[in-house]
Amino acid sequence: MRRRGHRPGAATALLVVGALAAVAASPGAENGAGDLWIPVVAVAAVALVTLVAVRRRGASAAARGAAQGREAGPGVRGRPRRYGPRPTPLPELDAQASQQLVATDDAVRTSHEDVGFAAAQAGAPAVKPFAEAVDYAREELAVAFRLRARLDDGTPDEATRRQMLDEILSHCTQANRRLDAEAGAFDRLRGLEADVPELLEQAEARATALPGRIAAAEHELAPLAAAYGAEPLAPVAGHPAQARALLDFARERLDLARAAVGTDHGRAALFVRLAEGALGQAATLAEATARRAADLREADALLGSDRPPGPYDPLAALRQDGPYADFAARSEVAAARDLISTHRGAIGCAARTNLAGAERSGVPPAESDHLARAAQRLALNDLTARTPLSPAALGGLLLPPHGAFGATSGPTGEEMAPATFGGPRA
Repeated sequence: MRRRGHRPGAATALLVVGALAAVAASPGAENGAGDLWIPVVAVAAVALVTLVAVRRRGASAAARGAAQGREAGPGVRGRPRRYGPRPTPLPELDAQASQQLVATDDAVRTSHEDVGFAAAQAGAPAVKPFAEAVDYAREELAVAFRLRARLDDGTPDEATRRQMLDEILSHCTQANRRLDAEAGAFDRLRGLEADVPELLEQAEARATALPGRIAAAEHELAPLAAAYGAEPLAPVAGHPAQARALLDFARERLDLARAAVGTDHGRAALFVRLAEGALGQAATLAEATARRAADLREADALLGSDRPPGPYDPLAALRQDGPYADFAARSEVAAARDLISTHRGAIGCAARTNLAGAERSGVPPAESDHLARAAQRLALNDLTARTPLSPAALGGLLLPPHGAFGATSGPTGEEMAPATFGGPRA
């Protein structure tokens, strides 16, 4: 009696074939009948042996597939999957994390600026939900930058590095989702098309006031090079010229907006938005220049009789003095922040990571100062590699996918849309 689950093997097949052959060759069989049995026995033997072999191969393949399915995890509808998804190569994942950090940082900075424009238009209470969204995104971004700094400072094993890179991408995603959740309501609040005439008038007033502010900042900067040398002025050396370029860019867009009012409010609103961004960046450049000049003069005064002879960096001298080290650190952080914010279309991840570390709460002044100066150096290196900078590229007024770096119009000459409140555009 055959055991349950037992399948005929090769030995069984041979016994069956032998029995058939014996019947065919028995003395009692007639010669004609025996001759007829021989080919039948041969065919049956081949078929039976083939069937056994096929079953054995099928069973072996099923066993291998089940084992691989257990390793790869469940597939569609519970069926085992022979091959699992390949993980992203570590260098590619690292590059993705850096790119997403840059894109998210740009989105947060642009959204913060847009909230400022909206507050001037509709009042601070109206923009409270959007300011809160920006604050949330900043917190998520700060965590992501801390992880990036840990990766850059150490050499964790591959599994730990992959986990940290995944966490960076996750925090960036959360920041962008929060901004995107408020983007529609923000656009409705601003209602640029409906308020174009009023906003155009406000922007033109700001453009009229800016030349005097830029000239005053440049006037303050001019005599400092002889007293302090080029190094302490490096973060702001190009600011006045770039502010003038942005002002020219803004004036051209305001002229285009004025021409479009009454005929195409959508196009007029686009030009006003571009002018607002350029004017905001130009004002920041002028303010940063004036602040750096004031900080150097104050540092010089704090040193008093301890100042060294000849050209010197008063902030460098202060950072050696405990009571005033915090002043030097704050000045360097502000200079790095203004430099990166106003040129973010050209600044990479390393400079932003150092700035984030310098701005972190609780960081000792000496460390903050060191990180801020590293951020300045890296940002200036990025700018050197991307010069000459066009006005549209300063401050990231036009960011991909709206156009290549420095682009101000598309292939048909149509104006590209600037980045606005919300996460990076896919």
